[in-house]
Amino acid sequence: MLVFASDYDRTLTDQNLQPCYKVINYISSFRPEIFFIVASGRRLEFLLENLEPFADAFVAENGAVVYHEKRKYVFGKEWNERVRKIIDEKEGIWFGEVLLYSLLSREGEIRDALTGKINYRIERNKDSIMVMPEYINKNFGVLNLLRSLGSENLTLAAIGDDYNDISIIEASDIKLALQNSIPQIKAFSDFVSVQPYCEGTLEAFEYLLQKLKILGNRF
Repeated sequence: MLVFASDYDRTLTDQNLQPCYKVINYISSFRPEIFFIVASGRRLEFLLENLEPFADAFVAENGAVVYHEKRKYVFGKEWNERVRKIIDEKEGIWFGEVLLYSLLSREGEIRDALTGKINYRIERNKDSIMVMPEYINKNFGVLNLLRSLGSENLTLAAIGDDYNDISIIEASDIKLALQNSIPQIKAFSDFVSVQPYCEGTLEAFEYLLQKLKILGNRF
């Protein structure tokens, strides 16, 4: 089975973060032949509100929350509870079910508060940061999801644009990048689109279909 894991912001959206439903619906039209995962740093509630009818599964909060067949799995809840005792939610700092989110400008304050008290890892995403347990990343979430599928014959293709996408794209069988992807992702990818954002995702998806000899053009 082919598994297609896609980032959300600036991958399934335009540069203004508006979802490209024409592209999303096209990818979704290949289900169940292709298992479609949306893997994002965003909270699960947002992803379900905007994309639930289109995807088979969601990996939210950068891998800490997995949702499949109406069941939710949360990794790192105890870590979140410990961090909440150290840092208060306030302007520019907010919590998910597991992750601590912050504006980039508050990174120093967060490092000062957490260092020496709890193990953590920070990933940047444009003008914000995500703080999480050391073992959490998108690849962690996707691998836990794939194990639940119980199939040994999976081919994973992944696409994304930013630092928090590196773990899953590096671990995938087919590595896809966008014109707007950071250089680190472009450097190791099998395909880099000419167009940015969701139009680039469409290019990459068509490349994937051709590579695996899957009939496309379902617009």
